[in-house]
Amino acid sequence: YNNAGSYWAQAQLGKVWWNTTNVRFVDANQNDLDYAAARWGTVFPGSQIEIYQWITSTVEPALYAGPGTPFDINRYTVVVNLDVTGVFVTNYFYWVRNITTPDINRGKTLSVSTVADYIGNPKASGIPYAAPLSASALALYNAYDTLSAFDSVVSVEFNQQSTDANVHQEFELVVQGRADSFVSDITYRKLQDSFCGVDQAGNLVPDVNLPPALKYGVSFRPRQSMFVNRFLALQNYIQSVNKILSRYPITEIRSFDLLQSQEPVPPSSVAQGGLIVTVWNLEVADLEILSFQNINQVPLGYRYLVLTDNLNQNLWTIYEVQLSDSGSRTLTLVRVQNFK
Repeated sequence: YNNAGSYWAQAQLGKVWWNTTNVRFVDANQNDLDYAAARWGTVFPGSQIEIYQWITSTVEPALYAGPGTPFDINRYTVVVNLDVTGVFVTNYFYWVRNITTPDINRGKTLSVSTVADYIGNPKASGIPYAAPLSASALALYNAYDTLSAFDSVVSVEFNQQSTDANVHQEFELVVQGRADSFVSDITYRKLQDSFCGVDQAGNLVPDVNLPPALKYGVSFRPRQSMFVNRFLALQNYIQSVNKILSRYPITEIRSFDLLQSQEPVPPSSVAQGGLIVTVWNLEVADLEILSFQNINQVPLGYRYLVLTDNLNQNLWTIYEVQLSDSGSRTLTLVRVQNFK
């Protein structure tokens, strides 16, 4: 063959090739699922599973004495090299099948003979494997000891685009009805971050700079969210939790110190760096009373503490007397109670 000077030799040693010319498989999908399961991966009588390995030898294929059988006595590569003693040495490279020892020097753990046996009779290999029998049926072989009717889940995924990248997926099983079955701490943290929309460091979840395809998942780097619609997820979560809580006297057996906590009203002044800093000057009950204050008779920077601000969810707030763009005095909201 004319290969324009390109040839296989030393660099390809250990390569494995399946010659499919002389093999035919039984069509398992021509009856019911039982028929398909019994015949999936079965070779047609007379077929040959020919797995070849690229080797080097000091003799050409016609004189090769084993182990194994050359693919073709007329097809091989000849390379002549000068060895360290100054003698020209001829090496031949060609395909050989039925080699029974693995090429451990090149990282092989199975011989080509064993690979051929696995393909010809996968059930006898003892290796667990899955076989798609139909669009909605999957058969598992040699997996009896690893399956449980209550704890085993089969998940099938596929990429819509061809990729050579390694794909790693990890699953956690949560058993229904078992109080001691729960997701891992790291998954629960991602769930909390996704509900809150921020992580513990205050970073937005998901990262707004990520493309849409990377925004959603369970990864921390990149910073992903488990929900496309965070508020809908919160609504579903709270409604589901409330249905459960309504059946049990939770308030009789649990303390809600955190839920009932709030940021306290700050003192009127605090000490900072040896100086006394005014936080607020006058306390009023609500915005109505605040509206009665004559802000033209107090200095700029004067602050009012409003105990109940109906414009800010009835939280306490602090307003400061400032100058507007027109030069007149106005009240500007400078602080709102953080939590209640």
